Amino acid sequence: MRIGIDGSVAALTGSGTGRYASLLVRHLVSLDHDNDYVLYFRSRDRRQNPLWGVQGSRLRSRVTDAPLTLLRLHLNLPVRLRADDVDLYHSLGFFLPWLWRGKTVVTIHDIHPVLLSDHWWAPGNRTSYLALRAHIPLALAQADFILTPSAYVKETIRERFRVEEQRIVVTPHGVDPFFLAAPTDDELEAADRRWGPGPFFLYVGALASHKNVGGLLTAFAKVQRTGGLRLVLVGTPVGGYREDVLLPLIRDLGLGEAVVLAGYVDDALLRCLYRRAVALVLPSFGEGFGLPLLEAMASGTPIITSAVSALPEVAGDAAVYVNPREAEDIAAVMERVLADGTLRRELAARGARRAAAFTWDRTVSQILQVYRSA
Repeated sequence: MRIGIDGSVAALTGSGTGRYASLLVRHLVSLDHDNDYVLYFRSRDRRQNPLWGVQGSRLRSRVTDAPLTLLRLHLNLPVRLRADDVDLYHSLGFFLPWLWRGKTVVTIHDIHPVLLSDHWWAPGNRTSYLALRAHIPLALAQADFILTPSAYVKETIRERFRVEEQRIVVTPHGVDPFFLAAPTDDELEAADRRWGPGPFFLYVGALASHKNVGGLLTAFAKVQRTGGLRLVLVGTPVGGYREDVLLPLIRDLGLGEAVVLAGYVDDALLRCLYRRAVALVLPSFGEGFGLPLLEAMASGTPIITSAVSALPEVAGDAAVYVNPREAEDIAAVMERVLADGTLRRELAARGARRAAAFTWDRTVSQILQVYRSA
């Protein structure tokens, strides 16, 4: 079978969707010895896409461009799929080409643009929000099979859109093996020089309203009263959230240099940050999976996260849970984890055991079975 995949999704390097696309394609190409793959890129992907240049004996790459993203998706891509005799098209993130009439599989990472619309409808993010609100229902209706990273996402799709259960398959993400390996002493020393001494909490993810970064800052201000503690925010801002919300809030809370807006960092530095952090804090209002949880567990990092959506499903007993709508609760748990070294060691050990259950070998095996059934 010949399978087409839009590799341009992997260019979203600062998002969980882009990370999923990059990891899944690399493992599909490595582990699948029966099917052929065609990856579709844009010309600009050669500058920023981690999948650009990936090699495989059963892999081909194509470039398809158009002045507008939706024209490329709905007009150019179907023409290319037919020209390349593709049997099945797998969309790695929400969008399916309307004019493609072949077999289709779509990965739906979550439906939070629908469930958390008040957080998604924000200046600078409205084009993305409207595109997702329009395309998610259409993709759910069109796809032969729908992949979700968690049972939570499967159930929310069934409840909201009345999709048949047999068309939805839960395929949890795997842990990136890179984070299972310890950084070198030189890497850790370089990271220490860059970030300086002293304990810090770590946040990894988009800087966006639905991630509750504002709530995290409010909680951190309560914990940081005695000084000497920092909060490192790793991730790229969505729309104007950084300028309109985060920077004014940091100023109003008097946090100043105690908050480090690190932006996007490469995996080598991120791995060091996980290893040095007091804990990863992910107080989102909703996550379809939460890849930073896997990375933290693989790195031996304690986790503080919300008791909502897919987060307990992924983290299990390797996290301490909070109510994301209560800054006092988040702050109290941060203080508890900071003060209790025994608890941190227990969480790290549980996380290492739990991370071992999330493998890309298993994920690829599940997805290949879906391809065969489509």
